[in-house]
Amino acid sequence: SSLSSWDVRSPAAAMRFSTCLFSCALGSKYLIGREMNSGAYEVYGDDSLTDFDLEKDCKPRNRCPPALLFVGSQQGTISMKNCEVGVLYTFINKSSKDIGIIVQHEGGMWGAKSLAQFGVGQCFCYKDEGAAPAGSDDAEEPVPLDDGPAAAADQAESIEAEQSNTTNSTDGAPPAPAPKQQTQQTNTARRMARVPVENGILLCG
Repeated sequence: SSLSSWDVRSPAAAMRFSTCLFSCALGSKYLIGREMNSGAYEVYGDDSLTDFDLEKDCKPRNRCPPALLFVGSQQGTISMKNCEVGVLYTFINKSSKDIGIIVQHEGGMWGAKSLAQFGVGQCFCYKDEGAAPAGSDDAEEPVPLDDGPAAAADQAESIEAEQSNTTNSTDGAPPAPAPKQQTQQTNTARRMARVPVENGILLCG
């Protein structure tokens, strides 16, 4: 169809556009496999697989994607740890064993999800309630990241600019602007604002 048929001023086109957005929001399509860009990671193994680290056990990825498929001969309880806060994990039991799989956070204190053979279940990773909340006295202050020689050069230039401004102000002249200093301060604020990935607890009730 022509671009004019998608003019949002047309009620029919607006309806088609809304339907498209609604369909896209219903679910996601993942690449299945064990590659870096796989959104649905295949987990191989047998009934000896009882513990799984969502931060390290999806090689070669650094972290596991939102969907995991058990495609070996797994059965019984599999305890998960180090989930990423805010991620809704989907577990699919495609094991060759028909006994079934139970997925839970290690210790089993936050519920368990039972997966029959070819079954699908979801668990949500919530922030660890034992960790100090942001802004509390026990929470760690963010540490600025060191950008190496470039950061050291910016710091030296900002000190020179500050000294120059102090000299000008004592001579009666208005202080000169220090754009480098402002830029360095802005970059530092941005670096401190970076939030590291947080591990949490897997809610599977």
